[in-house]
Formats: sequence, C-alpha cells, structure tokens
Amino acid sequence: MTTLLDNKVCMAFSGDFWPKALAQGLYRVAAEPWIVGEGLGSSFHKGLDTRLDCLPLHHGDPFSVRHTKLYSAVSIRRHGIQKCDSVAHLQLIPTTGIMLQMFHKIFLLAALLAAALGTAVPTKKVHTTSRGYHYTYYTYPGDTSKATLFLLHGWPDSHTLWDSVLPSLQATGHPIIVPDLLGYAGTSKPNDTFAYNSRDVSADLIELVDAENVTSIIPIGHDWGSFAASRMQLWYPKRVLGVTLLSVAYNPPETTQRFSLAATQQQQQDQFGSPLYAYWSFFTSAEAAPLVERRLDSFYTILHGYAENWGVRTFTTFGGYPSILNDNLRAPLKPYASAVKESILAPLRAGGLSAPFQWYRVFVANYHNDVEKAVPRANYVFDKPVLFVTGSSDTVCRTQLIDPAVEAGLLPRLTRKELTSGHWLPLEVPKQLSAVIVDFLKKNAREFTVRG
Repeated sequence: MTTLLDNKVCMAFSGDFWPKALAQGLYRVAAEPWIVGEGLGSSFHKGLDTRLDCLPLHHGDPFSVRHTKLYSAVSIRRHGIQKCDSVAHLQLIPTTGIMLQMFHKIFLLAALLAAALGTAVPTKKVHTTSRGYHYTYYTYPGDTSKATLFLLHGWPDSHTLWDSVLPSLQATGHPIIVPDLLGYAGTSKPNDTFAYNSRDVSADLIELVDAENVTSIIPIGHDWGSFAASRMQLWYPKRVLGVTLLSVAYNPPETTQRFSLAATQQQQQDQFGSPLYAYWSFFTSAEAAPLVERRLDSFYTILHGYAENWGVRTFTTFGGYPSILNDNLRAPLKPYASAVKESILAPLRAGGLSAPFQWYRVFVANYHNDVEKAVPRANYVFDKPVLFVTGSSDTVCRTQLIDPAVEAGLLPRLTRKELTSGHWLPLEVPKQLSAVIVDFLKKNAREFTVRG
C-alpha cells in the first residue's frame, strides 16, 4: 500500500511494491533512510541494483536492519525517476511481538523524519529566450536572502555534471539554478557558430535568472562553463556577487589582436613543452562531430579513462585524438566513470556533437573578441571574491594559467586551490570540491547576502 501525505512524503509498504513504485516514478529522498525486513526481493535487486547503485539488504534474517546507500533527489533524478517530493520506504514483516511492533513504529517515524529533512527536489523548467532558444534548467529552493548559485557545466556535459556536488551546496541554504547550456541536452542546439558568442549567451543566462526573479547570483562554472561564468561577470557585474571557476582560468577579453590557434599552440609548446590546445585543431574541424558520434565508447574513455600518458596522447599531441577514435582504442575507466557513463552519453546520442563543438569554434572564429570590444575595461577587474579550483593531473587546464590575470591585477581577491584530480573535478572528487566551495561560501557569507 502507499500513502501520499500532504507534504508529499510517500510511504511504501511491502517488498513486492517497490519495483512497481520505482518503475512508476516514485523515488526516495532521505538523509539516511532505514529499511526493516528480509530484503526487497530478487526482482528489485536484479532490476535496479546497477541502475540506482543500491546496496542490497541482508537476506535471510527474520529481523534485520541496515542502512541503505544515501540517495539524494539529484542522484535519482539523473535516472529520470522524478515524481514525489520525497519518499521514505519501510518494509514491514509479519510480527506478533509487542517489542517488534514498537521497533516498527520507531523506524517508521525515523523514516518520515529523514524524508522530511531530505534533499529538496528540483523543479524542471523550460524558458524561451528573446533570441528564440529554449533553455532547460532546474531550480532548487533555498533562503532567498542568500545569493543564488548558478551552476554552469562545460563540454560535453549537461546539468547532471553537478549531481554529486548538489547535496552539499543545497545544505548551505543558497537557492540553486542548474541549466543545460546552449547546445546541450534539453536546450536548443543551433549550428550557427556566432550564436555562442559571450554577449548573447550571457544575455540568455541572465534571462533565466530574471525568469526566477533572482537579483544576485554566484556563477560556478566548469570547463567552458567556467568561461561562461567569467563572462557573466564581465557583462553583468552588478548581478554577480562572486565567481567560482573550475579548471579553466579567467582570461580577460583580447580586443587588440585576433586569436590565432596556431600561434597559441606554438606559444604553449614554448612555455609548457607541448601544445596544450593541440586537440582544438580536431575539435574545430568538420570531421570532429561525425567521428566522435561513431566512436562514442572510445570517446568516453578518452575523457574518463586512465593509461600512461593518456592525456598527452589524446589532447596535447597533434592528431592523437582522431587517431585513437579511428582505431577505436579504449582505456580503462577511472573509478567514478562507469556509474555516470550513461548520463553523459545519452544526451550526446540524442543530440549529437555538432552543437557542443560550437563552443570551440566560436572562440577560434574570434566572435568573442568581436563582441567583447563593448565590455568596459573597468569590468576586466573582478573586484569581488573569486575561487579558482584545478586538478593536479589535468593535462590541459594547468593551475598556473591563472597567473597572467593575477599578475595584471585583475583578480585582487582570488582564492586558489589545487585538488588531487584530473579535469572533471565534480565527478572525480565531488566531496573535496564541495568542501572547498562550501568553505568559500561561508567565508564570504556577508558579501553573498542579497541586499533588499
């Protein structure tokens, strides 16, 4: 049986119910829910263990109690199961003893309490911008006296990049908005390269913020999302109270000369001993999208695999990326990578890679430089708290790439951290990353308060 309470806490009784409940769209949200009983049945385990990373209960004991793995709304949402606000689930077994009945009541109350205190459920929304593009985004409620965290994923990800970081960020009380950026997942995917210029994308994102009646934000971006976060500060500094940049350093607008990929690669060769942007030659070519789409499994191991000199072979060697794809080579996956593979690849299978690659093409085409001539030079200085976090084994996005902006006096209030990780910090070291971001928010709590 199920009971839907006024506060949308769903209780489910009996193991036979759970496979049907989950299939119909119910999910559980609790800090540490208890399950009482002999187990949830073989159909549950066989059908949903892998999908939900479930820890099976102990079988065979007449009365056994074990913790389940923590499930948050965001981790379950990634699998497309989204309905009630929260679910406490409790399997009751037949009993005649008064003591066991008392235990059942205690655990029932504990489950209800855990569900009531669990992670808030996101609201999925779609907004059509003044340019006519549809943006899918997710909102998480919070204390409106605090600035809204605006989480911006990078290439080739989507809003699911933040799933393992969101619970800690929600615990800070800040409201949160998590969009799929232009070209990705549930958002429009134009193949017009100019559409991805920083002025117009920043305007799109501010429209999402305005649609939520939010006045002040803290952009938190990873990869090209880091670039987008810095550009929101450039174009809309009065709306931004602080900025967090993950992996990709802040580079101010370059309006005095045109960007040259070949010249940049040579400069990197001279400075670092390898052309960090070697892979850009492939990414901005006509063959990139169709080749990656044919070799998605190999592509995934390039991103999230591990082998000796793997980053050098794939990213910073000319021709290395397409060569590995053409040969359909694979590398062993990093520990985190198997669990998130489908959430990353599914949107790319559906929407392709042509639009995501536009984030590289727009840069090489100098469209950012063209529009950023209109940015006041005073805006180049980020006179507010800025957090920059990198991975120590990131082959391309080196920690020292922030140094030119620091030496130019553009980041007077910078906090920088380097974690033991590769490029995908939110996936590889979510706990460590969350702790750094939460500490940053706490230390600047006064400035991150919305003024009435």
